[in-house]
Amino acid sequence: MTSVKVVAVDDDPDVLKTIKTVLEPLGCEVMVFEDAASAAASLRIQKVDGIFVDAQMPGTNGYDLTRTVRESGPNSRAPIVLLSDADNAAAMRHGFHAGATFFLGKPLTRERIYHLFNATRGAMIVEQRRHRRFPFCAAVKCEYSGRQMTLQSINLSESGMLLDSSGGMDLGQEIDIEFFVPPRSKPILVHARTIRQEPPNHLAIEFVTLRPEDREILQHHLGGDADDWKSKAAKEGSGLSSLSPSGAPA
Repeated sequence: MTSVKVVAVDDDPDVLKTIKTVLEPLGCEVMVFEDAASAAASLRIQKVDGIFVDAQMPGTNGYDLTRTVRESGPNSRAPIVLLSDADNAAAMRHGFHAGATFFLGKPLTRERIYHLFNATRGAMIVEQRRHRRFPFCAAVKCEYSGRQMTLQSINLSESGMLLDSSGGMDLGQEIDIEFFVPPRSKPILVHARTIRQEPPNHLAIEFVTLRPEDREILQHHLGGDADDWKSKAAKEGSGLSSLSPSGAPA
């Protein structure tokens, strides 16, 4: 079973305790915050696989936190479960408009949290797999602003890779790259963007445009068990009237 990293945000310590009690035995690492501001500071710098957030909190509320997460940072596509005392259509629309992926009405019970997690775990693993990096050493042809060079990769994920050198590229530079994933004989072609420098002179890039067939090759190469969980979630989540998927990207 693949472990996932989850953040829970609620001003009620008993709710946080209940979420931890249910999720930790399922192999989750659960970080808890009693206010949205502290959670937002952590989520700006730390990647997680899923977020549980209370809609109504003093100061910055859960709707505002959801918007903040969606608009910037490494968790802009992470599944967000919005928890609310107002278990009605208007509250759901408000949450989904803010960017929530799922909605769960209060009061929470261990059973409802358990079934909610089973229904969302597939989406969380998909998000985890997008960012999970595996060692990957290959020649990467780079082209930008009329220049061409070949660099070496250090690791690879579905969403990007780490190169052994910046090659003189600035952050935010858009580049076209080409590399091979064995045993495939045709190259993977990607339009990418430089996003981060890592010591001593490594360069992280994110994939901006990736052909569907190339994405399938990467998914097969990197592996994962999200499909099994998505199938299980469809069965276990079908009876949850308080759980509603949104159109937000996963």
